Amino acid sequence: MLTMTDERPAAGGIRAGGTVPLALDSLVPAPHYPRLGGVNEDHVLVLAESPTPLPPILVQRSMQVIDGMHRVCAARLRGDSYIMAVVLDEDDTEAYVRSFTANIAHGLPLTLRDRKAGAERLLRICPDKSDRAIAALVGLSGKTVGMLRGRLGDLPQPTARVGRDGRVRAVDGTEHRRLAARLMAERPGAPLREIAALTGLSTSTVSVIRRHLKSGGTIETLAARPPRAGQGGANDVDPDPGRTLSHLMRDPSLRYTDAGRTLLRWLHGHPIIDEPAWQDTVAAIPPHCLPAVVRLARRFAGDWNDLARQIEELMLSDAG
Repeated sequence: MLTMTDERPAAGGIRAGGTVPLALDSLVPAPHYPRLGGVNEDHVLVLAESPTPLPPILVQRSMQVIDGMHRVCAARLRGDSYIMAVVLDEDDTEAYVRSFTANIAHGLPLTLRDRKAGAERLLRICPDKSDRAIAALVGLSGKTVGMLRGRLGDLPQPTARVGRDGRVRAVDGTEHRRLAARLMAERPGAPLREIAALTGLSTSTVSVIRRHLKSGGTIETLAARPPRAGQGGANDVDPDPGRTLSHLMRDPSLRYTDAGRTLLRWLHGHPIIDEPAWQDTVAAIPPHCLPAVVRLARRFAGDWNDLARQIEELMLSDAG
């Protein structure tokens, strides 16, 4: 198993960004390897036996391997002297983030333990990133990252966090919501996007605030009010999704409006599949297609979670 203690002098004269052959004996693993168990020897043997060329690895200019230690070990096992690599001019934090995103996208999947450990390290070095932003980097849910953040009691507590979209949002948005309410009173005809741009809130949040205020509520009651009984929360799961979808498909208010038909097409395009069917389908996916399926599944799941969150905000607004 590889150790993380080897040291080599930094190589000079290598242009960052290009794909170049690098001597294997010049490479060392990064100090914070994302796999807690080290290199998987069985996976190294599989790669060494592969008749196809190995994809280029990623390295820092210091010759620390960001992504591709299994390929490095496989090349050494085959007796190669060089390996193709993409040299990146990144600092240690950027390199650590890159090591995770690269391992999530392809190759041997990271274990849940690896991902949680990576999330905890990213929370320490990037405490201003939102839970969902870190979750997207390590392949976890935002809820799991939030639980990990709560357990790390010594973390800095920034007043704002950077989301997946790069926007900075306040952890406590009360003042931003108050500003939005004041702007709405001063500019009743202002578009939602204009209010959102001036306050740093999302357009959907501004829409919720406007609806809530029109119903006679206040910013304080919007922030404090729990979901109405029977409406459910973000973590509720439908016990009979097939039946629920069938009822929605027959609802005239959805069937006979353009927006309703669009929603039904979205829902109908994501059928509920039982666990045995999942297992059979996953087992039949060609290995070279697995990374693309993983990326698409995570993207679809994230988009639907965003939709659920926006709908819940509207439900809260209507409850006022």
